[in-house]
Amino acid sequence: MTSGQATAKELCRTGNQHYAEGQFLEAVAAYSKALEMTEDVHLLSNRSAACLNIGRADLALQDARKCIELKPTWSKGYVKAALALRILGQYGEASLLLERASELDPSDQYIKVLEKTSITEDYPPQHSPVDRASQLSSPKIGFQNVCFFVNSISLLLLLY
Repeated sequence: MTSGQATAKELCRTGNQHYAEGQFLEAVAAYSKALEMTEDVHLLSNRSAACLNIGRADLALQDARKCIELKPTWSKGYVKAALALRILGQYGEASLLLERASELDPSDQYIKVLEKTSITEDYPPQHSPVDRASQLSSPKIGFQNVCFFVNSISLLLLLY
């Protein structure tokens, strides 16, 4: 093991600690520094999760797609991409990626929960962030259901 790898591992541990403490920006920074030293799917997956938690689904999707590119048989890359796509309102592609993740790891309970959890009926994909915010405050949308979904995803990302 080279000193660069040890440093990347230390930064990964630091990022994991920040993530566990809810310090997602710091986690992103630590994972990013580690990724400057080594390209690793676990670091990319972790940074993807942290990006989701700071509201940067676009960056989370980039990292998740890189995970899929580097390790196409690893279900977590597909899961992280699907989560980002759901947030970005691209439900069809998200569903396809969850199906692929389920094919790769049929016993993964997290994937099964995500497949059963959908906000597509209450959260139309073609709206600006301002439109989305106003829709979420509408009783028709089911604000509590969307909050429950987002909180559940954050908790599951931490556990996953």
